Amino acid sequence: MQHPSVTRTHGEVVTEYTFVESDSLPEDIPVSTPFTFPFVGSDVVLELDKQDWWNPPGGKLEPGESWEQAVKRETREEVGVEIDQLAVIGYVLAKSSGDLSQAKFPAVTMLPFTISFVTKIDSGWTPRETKARKIFTQSEATKVLSVRPDAQQMQRIFEYANVWWQKNYTAKFTYRPGVLDDAIPTTSSMMFCRNAAGQYCVVREFNSSVWSLPGGACNLLEEPLACAKRELYEETQMTSKNERLLGSVLVEMIDRSGQVVSQMQQARYVGEVETQAEFTPGYNGFEVEEMDFVPLTELQAKVKQLQYDAGSQMIAQLSEAN
Repeated sequence: MQHPSVTRTHGEVVTEYTFVESDSLPEDIPVSTPFTFPFVGSDVVLELDKQDWWNPPGGKLEPGESWEQAVKRETREEVGVEIDQLAVIGYVLAKSSGDLSQAKFPAVTMLPFTISFVTKIDSGWTPRETKARKIFTQSEATKVLSVRPDAQQMQRIFEYANVWWQKNYTAKFTYRPGVLDDAIPTTSSMMFCRNAAGQYCVVREFNSSVWSLPGGACNLLEEPLACAKRELYEETQMTSKNERLLGSVLVEMIDRSGQVVSQMQQARYVGEVETQAEFTPGYNGFEVEEMDFVPLTELQAKVKQLQYDAGSQMIAQLSEAN
């Protein structure tokens, strides 16, 4: 696929940037800045820069570094995670013209792009070069990358990364009743929140016909229950009480050789409505347009994410508890 070029001017230097899809890097072009999309299961970690744009971590090489060493170091510094399983998905070819006498790089360089998997999250990480870090679902990451001031080039690269990712990895989902493993990162959390009538809360986003449970992505190292309660309030303006763990969905990423390259989990809680303010569509910038309550017997038909084996097991578990 031919990707459109983006041209930028820096003083007297004009540079054209073009993304090239490739599973390997040309040996005759020097590397300027490598980047990676660090995945935790099927979700990705991005960093917020000082201009308030979200980016994949990456940066310039230090003397004596390989580009692989540089991107691992930059990822530790910018988002506080260790990565492994780097896989090249392509590179941005940068061609500069004009007065290059003061330029930092040669006239032609490349910016490698990779997919990687998070192996460790640093609990003591503090922002230095960047303002914040956050884990996003693939659709959420596409949205935040689309507003960058680069004519949507990074968004298109990430969309290609998702296509590459789906071709080379498969996800295995295993529901585990009553289990949440402290040794595995929890990337999202949702709540089956029941009102006094015994009905369960569901939400629908703007421009979507799909209903889901209240919930979403956890901040890195955020406690799963705190995440579920925060997401419930942000999406519905409700608070909960009497919460308990229902279980978790273990997501294992498996490469073409059959090797498990990454694990993550999604927490599922049960709770009761404690307080309920008037629902406001799009409250505080969140994208929920509509909220409803449905009985347990209708919940699986209403919520698409429950229409799989894991969802059937959760519904059965809730039915037994009732």
